[in-house]
Amino acid sequence: MKPRISVIVPVYNVEAYLRDCLDSIVNQTYQNLQIILVDDGSTDKSGAICDEYKEKDSRVHVIHKKNGGQAEARNVGLTCANGDYVSFIDSDDFIHPKTYELLLTYAEAENADLVTFCYTHDENGFNTQNKTEPIFLDGRKDFSTIISLANTGPCNKLYKRAVLDGFAFPVGKLHEDEYLHRILYNCNNVVHVPQTLYFYRMREGSTMHTFKESKVFNALEAFEDRIRFAQEKDWKELLRPAVNRYAGYCVDEYFIVKKLNDKKYNHILKHLKKCLAEKIDEFGKAMFWKQYVMFNYGIIPYKMFMLFTRLLRKVL
Repeated sequence: MKPRISVIVPVYNVEAYLRDCLDSIVNQTYQNLQIILVDDGSTDKSGAICDEYKEKDSRVHVIHKKNGGQAEARNVGLTCANGDYVSFIDSDDFIHPKTYELLLTYAEAENADLVTFCYTHDENGFNTQNKTEPIFLDGRKDFSTIISLANTGPCNKLYKRAVLDGFAFPVGKLHEDEYLHRILYNCNNVVHVPQTLYFYRMREGSTMHTFKESKVFNALEAFEDRIRFAQEKDWKELLRPAVNRYAGYCVDEYFIVKKLNDKKYNHILKHLKKCLAEKIDEFGKAMFWKQYVMFNYGIIPYKMFMLFTRLLRKVL
């Protein structure tokens, strides 16, 4: 019997893009799908569009709920998922017609716990030509490589259902995508497919492209969770990149907030300084020399310092 894929789509006020998304799913060359649409209290016609697709396709299941955010909608979808594999798609994005056919080929052949793939912001940027060989990885040993290849977002990935047991996206938080470490810990076999199969729509005013004070604190909370998780599990391959990510975010966000030149954000600047100082005290200054130079002397001296070190390596 062919494996079943549960496709979870959180939906909220995207009537202008929703049909593109749903058409790309129902018209997949691989047909054994459970399509779960979670209408998260939409106030436009999105809920009605979901119901329309349900009437036309028996594979489509619609859940209407009060607005609770994208993480909660994904979690609700997960409780209903009964497929062998799970996929998440954002309702303003869409996928290549052969996405699940290609991903399942690798998942089954390699007994993969997770298959990752590439995404594009260009509507004409799909690429199904396997120009390079797939990359075989281990979820625990190769955390940094997996993140560099496929980022932390949940959508450009196909999960074996078992690796999501016990996992839930943190509700009410921005940067809920940064908790991938809790899934990768359960993944022995990971396959990265170097094919571009997912179109990620960049929309002005979308949640992740507008400045919010809560985004800063939620991000720090997520990166702190990654450090604690690495310590609890004695996950040495995760700890250093987790600490570096935390510290790097403190520095990067500090200069972003500073550029806003708004006194009402001074408490954020102080908090970011405090967070970096605490991590330097905990893990030692040697781990943070790049961030230390940038934080204390600015971006231009940092770039000059990095250029000097590169030149010095060439000379020596």
